[in-house]
Amino acid sequence: MKNFLLLFSAVVMSLVACDRFEMEDVKTYRAVVETFDATRTSLGESNKIVWSSEDLISVFENNENASRYQVVSSSAGSPEASFVLMEEGKNGAEIGADIAVYPFSQSLECSRLSTGDYRVSGLSIPSVQSYSPEGFASGIFPMIAVSEAGTGELSFRNACGILNLSLTGTASVSSITVKGNAGELLSGSFSVTSGIGGVPAVTMESDASQEVSLDCGQPGVQLDPDVPASFMLVLPPVAFSEGFTATVTASDGAKVVLSTAKANPVLRSSILKMPAVALELPDPGEQKQTTISVTGLKFNDVTIKVEVADAVQYSGGCVLKEDFNVTTVLRAANWKTAPRITDTFVYEGSMTAFPSGGSAKVIPGRTYVVWVAPYAEGVKTVKEEDLVCMDVTVPSVVDGGSCSVVVDDFRTDFKSAEADVRSEGAEMIYAAFYIESDVASLTSDQAAITHLLDNAVPVYGASCTASISGLEPGTELTLLALAVDAQGRYGNLVRESYNVDIPIFNDEISISIDVSQEGKTAYVKLGSEGADVVRYHYYVGKTSGSVWARLMGGTREGAEEYMAINSDYYLIGNTEEEPLTDGCIVVNDLEIGSEYVAVVMAIDSDGLLSRAHTAIFTPRLDMGNFVRKTGSTQQQWLASKPEVTFGTCTKDGEFHQINWSVSSLSGFTVYSACLSPLMISEDATPEDIVTIIYNHGEEAVNGKMLSNYYASEDSVVYVTWCDADGNFYESFMVDVP
Repeated sequence: MKNFLLLFSAVVMSLVACDRFEMEDVKTYRAVVETFDATRTSLGESNKIVWSSEDLISVFENNENASRYQVVSSSAGSPEASFVLMEEGKNGAEIGADIAVYPFSQSLECSRLSTGDYRVSGLSIPSVQSYSPEGFASGIFPMIAVSEAGTGELSFRNACGILNLSLTGTASVSSITVKGNAGELLSGSFSVTSGIGGVPAVTMESDASQEVSLDCGQPGVQLDPDVPASFMLVLPPVAFSEGFTATVTASDGAKVVLSTAKANPVLRSSILKMPAVALELPDPGEQKQTTISVTGLKFNDVTIKVEVADAVQYSGGCVLKEDFNVTTVLRAANWKTAPRITDTFVYEGSMTAFPSGGSAKVIPGRTYVVWVAPYAEGVKTVKEEDLVCMDVTVPSVVDGGSCSVVVDDFRTDFKSAEADVRSEGAEMIYAAFYIESDVASLTSDQAAITHLLDNAVPVYGASCTASISGLEPGTELTLLALAVDAQGRYGNLVRESYNVDIPIFNDEISISIDVSQEGKTAYVKLGSEGADVVRYHYYVGKTSGSVWARLMGGTREGAEEYMAINSDYYLIGNTEEEPLTDGCIVVNDLEIGSEYVAVVMAIDSDGLLSRAHTAIFTPRLDMGNFVRKTGSTQQQWLASKPEVTFGTCTKDGEFHQINWSVSSLSGFTVYSACLSPLMISEDATPEDIVTIIYNHGEEAVNGKMLSNYYASEDSVVYVTWCDADGNFYESFMVDVP
């Protein structure tokens, strides 16, 4: 920025003397202000503060809970005002001092430090401040006074300072954004520490922002070529050790960046006044650039204007900043998973609907990234340097609302919970369940409110359903909920405690389990006594499987707990409508030789579960009188040996498709499989190999072609067979041609 030399002019704000007195038996304070002019917390030529009729202050009267005072109407417009008690703070611990804070907020918390000083938290510097021709917006310039308890005297001191930018020119200014070149924290939550009669010290919280913006509204602030216009931003005391950068956005979207690398501190209770700078807009003859600007900024809606220049098409979007990833955005743009716009190059509307419309709503207090990927003629792929991005922070909701919340119909099913939440006249509702131990440390309402606003996603409208899942039975829950009105003000916090249900068992029910097997099919016959059983809740699977071994913990007790809280799975009836098969659960496709477990719980007519009952079984293959290909049975084996015929065998990539058929004599059942020899251990017996073929192969029918589409290069065809008396024959294998 040419000739932008930073000059420092400190205007120390005078102390505010307050005398406490009684007026018509109503507790009041009288405040005398000697600094700033115009409305409360605005700045004029005389650098005096005067009070307005809506001004409120918080007063901690030797009490950790603040009282609320309001200026009397007769004091409006004067630097001397009386304040009347509107709401007395709840009884709390004594703090040993009287502390007053402007502006009033229900979120303020006061504590005494080991040093003897006092810390007030819950204050905030808005990240987006509104322009005021008199100086700065109402209600954003904090002050604090600390005195000995009961003295009746308070001396207010200013906590922050002011940056005053002066501009001349012909443009209309829409907004100004300031960032420190050293990454200083400039807006958001902060606390202030002060001793009795001391100088306040400001500490920005870790979630504070590195930038602050001045919204000049519409149609903007028209500059004069000769008379400088002042643009004032409230800032915390900040060093600006490497200078700062101010981005000025004109109403037509043009941007001018002003910057200095010199150290220029903003001191507490001081004004850092900059010399006037002539704002030079880009030459209209220069190539236009794609621009993004904010045209409306509210807690429940942000409107933007996007002008895409030098492009035949573009992609764009809006995403929460924590979810924004350049690689993902470029992939969406270049792979056309994001909409390509070819006909409209100026977008005006909701930020969350950009670029092609939609109904998504903003989340108050969250920062979004609006991005544009413009494609010039002949360009098929955009790169990171081609992206145009802009951070937009949605204004947070504030306290002071009156919408009340009603919670109805808490519901739970051992592993989840939900409840209906409603608030008449609410613009939106914040409501969320938390495991009680996770929020137990949030002892104050404000701490809980802050947690809720930071972590929950609001639902627009006057009702919603709060829910939580993945719980353990008996989990203690806390529901936090509050409602926000149309002005962005939230009402009182609702905090309710609940418990997730614990399964109740009917211990009178006993179950009998009898398992029989036929081939690859098991018949789990059930019986029960002790109650009117109408249904069974069951599971049958391998003991080596993940359900039994991991989900159920491999124990009867673990299976009982898992099945009790997942009672919507593996149900079979005990009625005519849902009958068992001859009193049995039928399980097909068993793997011979693998160990299985059957877990069964009965359900009585009242819906109560029995305790779990289990049965372990291992399916076996009855091979009869095993016929071997050597020894005394060799001739019998040779006489009945089937023939293998190969069809087309092809290779497709890493896999081979093998087609074959097996012909056999009448009265024999043949089983065949195309397997890698690696599936068979070196010490496998002929009986073991027959079992493997039976498990992994299929029955071969004369004239039917068998296929393996995913055979390995070393695969061979295995064959075994069984006669009418149930005697199995030792297998043989055939190499694939």
